[in-house]
Amino acid sequence: DLAALMVPHCETATDVSQLLHALGERVRRSNESVGPVTADTQHTATLLRNLGQVRQQNEPASNHMDNKTISVHQLDTAVVQAGFERALLQEHGYTLGVVRYRKAASSALGSGSTPGEAKRIVKRHFPHIRRPRRETDVCEHCRHLNKKLYPAAKKAMSKHRGALEALLPSYFHAFDNNPQIARNQQTRESGDDLARFVRYINCRNARASNDEDRAPLSGMTRLSLHQAEARAVHKLKPHVDIVKAYEWHQITARRQGAYLQSLRDGQLPSTACLIQTDFKENVKFPLGPSETSEEWHAQGKMSLSVFGAHVLAPRRGTGNPCHIELFVVLVSEVLDHDAQVSTMYTNTVLAAVQNHPDVEWSRLTNIIFAADCGPHFRSKENVAHYCVTLPKLLEKPVEVCWLGEQHGKSGVDRCFGWCNMWIGEHIQRHVIHSIDHLLDAFRQGSTRMQTEDPEGARFIVQKFDPGTHRPSERSFFKSSGFKVTRTYSLVGSPSRFTDVGVSIRNKHFSDMPGPGDLMNFEIETKTGQSQE
Repeated sequence: DLAALMVPHCETATDVSQLLHALGERVRRSNESVGPVTADTQHTATLLRNLGQVRQQNEPASNHMDNKTISVHQLDTAVVQAGFERALLQEHGYTLGVVRYRKAASSALGSGSTPGEAKRIVKRHFPHIRRPRRETDVCEHCRHLNKKLYPAAKKAMSKHRGALEALLPSYFHAFDNNPQIARNQQTRESGDDLARFVRYINCRNARASNDEDRAPLSGMTRLSLHQAEARAVHKLKPHVDIVKAYEWHQITARRQGAYLQSLRDGQLPSTACLIQTDFKENVKFPLGPSETSEEWHAQGKMSLSVFGAHVLAPRRGTGNPCHIELFVVLVSEVLDHDAQVSTMYTNTVLAAVQNHPDVEWSRLTNIIFAADCGPHFRSKENVAHYCVTLPKLLEKPVEVCWLGEQHGKSGVDRCFGWCNMWIGEHIQRHVIHSIDHLLDAFRQGSTRMQTEDPEGARFIVQKFDPGTHRPSERSFFKSSGFKVTRTYSLVGSPSRFTDVGVSIRNKHFSDMPGPGDLMNFEIETKTGQSQE
């Protein structure tokens, strides 16, 4: 009775909930009970009956009780929040429909915390929950394999399997009992399973005359089974070939990516230098705190090129770790992303690393370059530069590691993300109308990051200016039977036993043991001048 009188005077559903909890605790203490309030107590039945009468007198749910503060819906929320189940409410006269009960439960769930508190709770107790994000830079080959080729191959395999089992139900018993097949089917679709499926059909067809399962079949059924086997092999072979080709692409990407990651994780020798390079998307300008229509339209015509490098070089002194991490950012008005420009950028990166005060260049014994498979990094002109020009110039072995097609993302992209952040922070107060303004944005942002984390990575921000004309001579690698798109690792070393002064070995993959295959090659030089 006391609750029925006090509830209408509560200001919020939380107040009602606290009142009901207090009454419930009092009931539990009087009954010397350690559990929650249950229906077998007379006090609970009286409380719910009186609350039900109050609720019924003040319907609908939007009404306020006798012109007081709390509404009927807030009363429902408080009752649910107090822990009363719907069946218990119905039993003692507090009529609450399913929809109303769910709404009250939903309100009770969120009534105890603000949105900020809810976010903190989710972040702390459910760290695996992340805001959904768009997947960008997805490999087109891998997506086509998973969404098109695998389902098509599986559909064709199921179709021909059904045709064969219709003629001989026990046809695939041995295939299904193979433990390797069962293990692969539990993990994922595999081109190996499809190839085994075709080989199994070929083997059963080859020993058809000694097949005990076919003996009871009639001659017409055996002929139909033979035709079904031939049809299945003929239709499934193209699926096997295309799936295996795409899986080879995935194997390549995994192997090269794992090799590069192992170098970053500590397997890079203390006297080696790892340099990974990439182009950033061009930065369009003008940019600034305010933007006119003319400035917005000008962004389609004016842009700057940004080239980045992630470097692990021998640290000067005896510090730990033995490598220093550098990020080199080059900004240029040259918008071409071709092989010759990338080699010129690479030379500038090498000079910047060599002259850095924290790098002990004299301890360097070999250099490893890593890049994606774009034509500006993997071409015959790039091979000539990586494996001939640089080993002769530096008098050190140079290895090049090309990552799998469309799988070349790494630490350089981390630097490009920072570049975008620096631009966003800079244009809040300043304009970017020229290359010097963009350099200021990068230098200020990188300096601020180094100040905040003195033990972190170092940044080198420079302007790249190739001059009025490009170099007149361009060198190209030529080797009989060699296809640059069929290899992912080459090593060029100084040698006094060759006319060129360099020996080149083809490792095919960077993780292959041994020095690799020795190559016969020549360097073709073309002369021509191109104005920038």
